Amino acid sequence: MKINVWVILDQKRGHENQTKALIESLRKFTDLKVNIFYASGFLSNLIYLFKKKNDQLIGPDLIIGAGHNTHFDILFKKLIHGGKSIVIMKPSIPMLFFDLCIIPKHDHITNKKNIFQTNGPINNIVNKKKQNKSMGLILVGGPSKHYIWDSMFVINAIEKIFEKNKHLKIIVGTSRRTPLKFYNEFKKIFKNKIKIYNPDDVSEDWLRRKIETCKYSWVTQDSISMTYELINAGSYLTCIELQKKTKKFNALYQNLFEERKLNFISKQNRDLLIRHSRFSEADKSAEYIYNKFIKNKIG
Repeated sequence: MKINVWVILDQKRGHENQTKALIESLRKFTDLKVNIFYASGFLSNLIYLFKKKNDQLIGPDLIIGAGHNTHFDILFKKLIHGGKSIVIMKPSIPMLFFDLCIIPKHDHITNKKNIFQTNGPINNIVNKKKQNKSMGLILVGGPSKHYIWDSMFVINAIEKIFEKNKHLKIIVGTSRRTPLKFYNEFKKIFKNKIKIYNPDDVSEDWLRRKIETCKYSWVTQDSISMTYELINAGSYLTCIELQKKTKKFNALYQNLFEERKLNFISKQNRDLLIRHSRFSEADKSAEYIYNKFIKNKIG
């Protein structure tokens, strides 16, 4: 028996990668038939609700999405077609509307029956133990709610990394949050010494391939998702600290440091314990969904 899954995508790569990671993990536990939909917003869903249904789609067992723009699509499709509603990350509307919310522990949510907490955002990165020891990867984020962004501060940090690691072939990957000022200053200072890659100019799997193959990595502190991806990959990770706006992630980063999963640029005084487990947060989430919603249905 195949489980019918409706996946709602918002065309934001980070959200879609989390959703795809969960689907990949669910396939390890059961056969799936997956239908892809794109988020259409509150008004379009409201109109669809009052239209006469004439589609031939089989109703879903699970409806899954990540990101604010998918929330109303998930709820309206559940209302019209049935199925269990699953949202990845803390939703922007009350959590009680969803059958399951998969939320990182750093969001400090009280545990309830419809909440499953993960150690960081889920992703599909695994430690393949085939990292290239001559490669270095620097991942750069941008302005956020919790950190003050200073392009020149980050560029100066990259200069120091480059000077101390001339034996490595270092590349820089940016995000959609990275300001134009950073690109302009970076190219002016480094010219052709270090290649810099924009997410719009590379293939969809470029970042995943680089994360899984570069032995040494650095990431700006605002980039929580990329931090966990690099840890999962088994990279020797160093965090580029930023000035804080809030204290939200203080404990998270301190715990990762104390667990020897990453170093800070200001604190590189011990060896890291590289994670070799292939049982990821996506797998744990999928197993929970299987036991909660699927096992009895197909048993």
